Amino acid sequence: MAFLDADDFAPYFLYRLICYSVAQLYFDFIAGELSTKPTASLELSILVGEQQFSYGICDTQQQLLAFRQYRPSSVDETVENFWQSVLSTDAYLRDTFWSIKVALESPAFSLIPDKLFDANASLTYLRNVASLPIGSAVSHCQIPALHVTSVYAAPINALIFAHHFDKKAAVIPDLAYILPALQADAFQNEGLQVYVIVRSGYVYTVLFEGFELLFANAFKYETAPELLYFTMLLFDQFKLSQEHTKLTLIGTVVPNSDIYALLYQYVQEIRFMPENPKIKFPTQFGIEFPHLYWELSALMSSEHPII
Repeated sequence: MAFLDADDFAPYFLYRLICYSVAQLYFDFIAGELSTKPTASLELSILVGEQQFSYGICDTQQQLLAFRQYRPSSVDETVENFWQSVLSTDAYLRDTFWSIKVALESPAFSLIPDKLFDANASLTYLRNVASLPIGSAVSHCQIPALHVTSVYAAPINALIFAHHFDKKAAVIPDLAYILPALQADAFQNEGLQVYVIVRSGYVYTVLFEGFELLFANAFKYETAPELLYFTMLLFDQFKLSQEHTKLTLIGTVVPNSDIYALLYQYVQEIRFMPENPKIKFPTQFGIEFPHLYWELSALMSSEHPII
């Protein structure tokens, strides 16, 4: 994988840094063969968040054809302006696709066993564990692999924006595709598996033992010590060994960061999430830091959700 400040530019890919008044194209990968394929035969996957907007295009064989990530040019910009800027300037997002999946960052959630779930009690489920953010609506999505239903707070502006693409687009919360992908990874590894997903302003901590989900939560954080606190809270709650429990990092964290250095002082077995084996990445895309784009690749390879 190459970021836009890389010195090497492959001639048959488009790598360029474009700064709009509102949105900055931070990473840009377009395979040459994308121009030869009708988009009506391709799959579009979009991850919508306040601090980033990412999308990927692949064919029905899961061959990656495009990957782009945008970030706001200014921290003071409204999310609505940020999203609209991306939509108005990126021609691919205005094409017609065979299928479209839109995932929303939804850190306010509650997971209810399917046997106990009552759609009429959705608001109660969520209020018992999380504050309902202003300007959000309560919705739910079944996660068949875990036999649970995610009740979550979806920003109303994000829901409205998601339907700009296609009224038939599947709009889901982030955990609907993240948890099944983590479950598959945990099953391939022995013992208890801790996953820490780092985003701008939020950290998700997840614990699996094989197929069984033991814990999942999201916390606001501002500093590396705060992120460490929430991670060690999970270790303390389940009495996990700091020497032998494997911790997997996903998202916006790199080996030379304060977050990684601090975590490594307390947890001995840390790895970065490897490349998603279900997506066929072109050799030129590179795999140096697959954990940075793992969330989008997990969305691209996810099953069609049950809404």
